[in-house]
Amino acid sequence: MPEDVPVVTTETGKLRGTVTFATDLHDRPVYTFLGVPYATPPENELRFQAPLPAQPWTDERDAAQYGPHCAQDIDLMFSKFYPVRPPHNTTSEDCLYLNVFTTTLESQGTGLPALVWFHGGGLSFGTGALYPGTALAAHQDLVVVTVNYRLGPFGFLSTGDNLSPGNYGLLDQVEALKWVHDNIQSFGGDPGSVTVAGQFGGGASVSYHLLSQASSGLFHRAISQSGVATSFPHAEFNKPHNEFVSQAKSVGCKRFAKKTEKILECLRSTETEDLVKSRKGEILSRCLPCTDGAFLKDSPRNLLKKGEFSKVDYMLGVNSAEFGHVLPSLMSTEFGKGKSLKEVTTILIGYANILYGGAQRLPEMHEELINEYLSELSRDPREVEKIFTDLQSDTLFIAPTTDMADRMAAAGANVYLYEFRHRLSRHRWGTKSSGAEHGDEMPLLFGAPFMTFTDPNNAGNELSFTEEEKSLSLDMMAYWANFVRTGDPSNPVGATDTGSRDLPTWPAYTPDVSAYLKLDVTSSADVGLRRRQVTLWNKVLPEMADDDATQDNDPKDEL
Repeated sequence: MPEDVPVVTTETGKLRGTVTFATDLHDRPVYTFLGVPYATPPENELRFQAPLPAQPWTDERDAAQYGPHCAQDIDLMFSKFYPVRPPHNTTSEDCLYLNVFTTTLESQGTGLPALVWFHGGGLSFGTGALYPGTALAAHQDLVVVTVNYRLGPFGFLSTGDNLSPGNYGLLDQVEALKWVHDNIQSFGGDPGSVTVAGQFGGGASVSYHLLSQASSGLFHRAISQSGVATSFPHAEFNKPHNEFVSQAKSVGCKRFAKKTEKILECLRSTETEDLVKSRKGEILSRCLPCTDGAFLKDSPRNLLKKGEFSKVDYMLGVNSAEFGHVLPSLMSTEFGKGKSLKEVTTILIGYANILYGGAQRLPEMHEELINEYLSELSRDPREVEKIFTDLQSDTLFIAPTTDMADRMAAAGANVYLYEFRHRLSRHRWGTKSSGAEHGDEMPLLFGAPFMTFTDPNNAGNELSFTEEEKSLSLDMMAYWANFVRTGDPSNPVGATDTGSRDLPTWPAYTPDVSAYLKLDVTSSADVGLRRRQVTLWNKVLPEMADDDATQDNDPKDEL
């Protein structure tokens, strides 16, 4: 086979790919297949339905270009949230495509382990095309698969009943995992060694798969970066049918009838762009994963409490300044910077009310939170801003992530926790905040220092990296690949000479020792990531709520 024209045969037809190289490994070709359909286009009557498998084709299909991004506010995706721009700006509902990067097409033997990547973007925007897997595959001898899945209302609008129950974006991911199981051997991969991974909305997606029977058996390890299922409000808080009606009103469909069937029929005939415009500017969609009875049998919190989740090897973590400037800049004014002390207090109390509304000890919970975050606060606006940043990071990322780690470790899973701490040397927000902001780890994890990015619309602002950052990128790729291969990020068994690194030991997170890795240019182990704040959110407040429930169930003394 000519090296520049790789061809593979999948269950639905033949694919003709291309060959790419990492900039430092010119003798190690990566066979690349882009825009591979894994499901039928979810258009027209298939909008707001679970995906159907891809239809077969007869001719050799060209797989040299990325497929369309799923329908979304493309201007938001092109904002400063991403350090590079996607290779094109085409969006469509015909978007259920994946991309494969592999160092071998030999299907003999056990094959290479596969890393399946679900992109970030708060379940509202993003695309697999932002994560080229060439450098990661070349350095670590993995099969890397990146996936598009439906977003916003296209991915999560729900009628609140069996008519159109929701979670289509997550079901798309299940369909992609089925495709991987059935086809990855044709790309030199091992269907018995599949790791699901993702960041923010993708990281939350991964933990949703841990909670879903629909995904069981389709993956063997999991990685959640900067987001887990409980980082996102469950749709039950918003009442999914209410959001369905709100969406209908926003595009003029509510006027047709009061019957859900008629409103749904109208929504299915609405132009794609009209649905996108109705949600313009949203980073966190109001259409969210919900309890649909199929993908999710109960809310994430209840499933975690009941221990109903897959006990696979799990790596998860956060960045040290998650809510620095990137996320607030994209969110609405409700979450933006420049908060007053009164506003921060309102948000603080609001979180407790959402989680524990109706609890008899709610006023005491408010006091606990105020004492933790506000008791020693002066009126200096800089201190108010730091408190706001810490609060959002704790509630959206750190506390939910450590709670997942606690529950998985208690169930007997191998768990590894990290805090990524390095702030990129050429940062899109300059020197405004210290620490690693949301998404800062992504260029290093995917080996961006060892790839060439060309962007005619962004000339003069190409990515550049220090020698320290190149070394950290190699470390991260090695840690992640070790975990994919063995379930232990410090275990290099199976690594090639190219991918092997002398790494600081990353200790396991256990029920007895809350160990984690401080991931930096010089990494080191520690214990108790923001221990006091995590204890407050994950133990003190839930125990106070449980006290209420216990008192309610106590038999009253007879008079």
